[in-house]
Order: sequence, then C-alpha cells, then structure tokens
Amino acid sequence: MSPAYQVTPSMPVYAIIFVLTLAMGLYAVGRYLRHDRRPVVVVFAVLMAAISSWELLNFFIDVTTSEQLKLLGKNAVNAVVFPVYAYGVLAFALAYTGNWRWIRAVVVACAVQIIGMCAAVALTPELLYESHGLVTQRPFIIGGFTVDQFVTLDRTLNPPFFLLWAQAQLLGLAAGAVLVLYVDRGPRIFVPGQIGALLIGVWAPLGASFLLVTGIVSPAWNLVDVSFAVTTVVLALAVFRYRLFELVPMDSRQLAGIADEPVVLLENGWVVGSNSAARTAFGVGSGQREMAAETFFGPIAEQITNSHGPDGTDREVCISEDDGDRCFKFNYVPIRTTARNADERLVVFRDATGSPESNRARRRRNDRLEEFADIVADDLRND
Repeated sequence: MSPAYQVTPSMPVYAIIFVLTLAMGLYAVGRYLRHDRRPVVVVFAVLMAAISSWELLNFFIDVTTSEQLKLLGKNAVNAVVFPVYAYGVLAFALAYTGNWRWIRAVVVACAVQIIGMCAAVALTPELLYESHGLVTQRPFIIGGFTVDQFVTLDRTLNPPFFLLWAQAQLLGLAAGAVLVLYVDRGPRIFVPGQIGALLIGVWAPLGASFLLVTGIVSPAWNLVDVSFAVTTVVLALAVFRYRLFELVPMDSRQLAGIADEPVVLLENGWVVGSNSAARTAFGVGSGQREMAAETFFGPIAEQITNSHGPDGTDREVCISEDDGDRCFKFNYVPIRTTARNADERLVVFRDATGSPESNRARRRRNDRLEEFADIVADDLRND
C-alpha cells in the first residue's frame, strides 16, 4: 500500500514563493487598511494572493499520492487561480497607469470565466488533461540531500488547455503593452526602475510557459514556478526599492498644460523621477535611476532645491557653457503622491535662453565678475 503523502524536490520552491507572496500580499492589505485606498494597492494584493494560492495548490498536488486528488488540484489551479492571476496582471497594469475605468470589465470577465471553468471541469474532469495514471520518479540527490522516489501525474494536454494557455499569453502581452504605451505616449514622469521591474514580472511567466508548452524545456524543470520566483523578487524590488506605492506615476491629467517641457520630481534633495526631456536637457543618461540633485543639475542644483515661494511662480537659473549661457525658467506644480514625511516637489522647466530676463541676469553676473576681477587686480598691485 503506497503512502498517502510524499516529499518532492519542488516543494521547497513552492514554499519559498508562497511565503514571499503571502507576506507581500499582507503588506498591501495592511497598507490599504491604514491609509492607501487606491485600486493599484487592492489589485496588487489580489495578484499576490493568486500566486501564493497557486503555489499552495502546487504543494498539495505534489504531496498527495492520489491520481484523483492530483487531477482535482490541477483543475482548481486552472479553473480558479489561473483566471485570477491572468486577469489580475492586466488589472494591475491598468490600475498602475490610471486606466481605472477598464478594471470593472476585467473583474466581470474574470468572474464569468471562473464560473464557466468550474462548471466545465466539474462535468468533465479531464477537460484540460487526459490522465494516464501515476508515474514513479526515481530517487536522486539534490545539494547533498536524497529525495526518495515519488509519483507524478502522467497526463496529456488537451486542446482546451492550449486555448487557456493562449489566453494567458494574450492577457500578459496586453498588460505589457499597457505599460509600454504608458511610457511612450504623452507627457510622463515616472521612476524608471518601476516600469522595468513590472515588465520583467509580467513577462517572466509568459516566457517560461512558452518554453514548456512548445517542448523546448522539459516539464520536469518546473520552469513556471521558477518564473514566479523571478516575478516575486522583481515585484518586491518595485515595491521596496523603487517605492511602487509611494512614488506613483504621473500622467497627462496630473501634468495638464506642461506638454513636453523638462519635468523632474524632487524628494528631499534627490531626483527620484524625470521625463526624457529633462534627462536630455541636463545631459543625464536614460539608464540613470534616482540620484542626488547635485549630480543631476550640476552647478544650479542649490538654486533649484533651495528655491521657495508659491507654486506657479517663475524662477530663473542659468548654466555657463562653452558656447554661452543656457537659461531655464522653472516653477513648481502641485503633485499627488502617497509618500509621507517627504519634501516632494514637481519642477517644470522652460528654456529661457535669449529672453530679456536671462540677458539681464547674464549682464548682472558679468558685472559681478568684472567687479571681482578689479578687486583681485587691486590686491595684486598692493602686494
């Protein structure tokens, strides 16, 4: 008589991902309950719950030695958890980019699919997989530990499974497209690391499932679960390193009337976000992340960070370059972020080189330089 449970080499992977995603989901729930009632926080918590549930069911599928229970677990993943995850990825991209009006439609589509899939697999348990019984895997050694023989479900993928897989690919590609188009269109300011981490997190499982379904990689490698580990790590990086919930992206509705002027988000003397026009204007590489204002602005950093006055009031700074002075007018505009206890200002620049004000400023600076030169010359003569 075979035992009712077993140990497999994949279980530690499932456990680690489960713990990490559960912790991140609870963090999002706690944040929502405390103060942050935005859709992006809710959807993030749901997405983490989907991944942690997926890994918990994988653990159950591996631990049981019953063919019926293994098939039941796989059907539960595909009928319930998979739709929540796949639609959750799209909903998160929509919430992050401010397209909230589409989220309700995504939720309705997800609910309809869950109801339909549950009914379908209840009536036809082998709708997605044709089961051929259990296969015994031989014992082997991993990292010095011996894993006893264990059984897996021998199954053949049916056409409905490939339809489900194609849907996951389309939803993931749609989520990635939402993020990419958000960056590419209109006046935008965002923290670059956030977008990069989100794209990796969204597309890692897509690439892994493609390799498995096409037969490029053997199913024995559990590549999808490894990809969930990648997704979990990069999303944690987005949340805690790039402050996903604190430094929200700002789109054209928050930057109305700014057009394509250089825009920079300052926080406590650091540039934590900028658009491409600002990076071009101040000669900062596109791959740069947040940096000290002194590094970003150079010699005019103190004038920008220490400027005070009401929002909307124009101020002016000039940079001395080899081919002459380059001047900017700048002011602050109201912003909406969720960071607490931070001195945050959104600074908008306009090129003012050649304006009457900049010409007067240049003459005043030249006069001061001439006065300083005269003083130095008098000191030298007196010596």
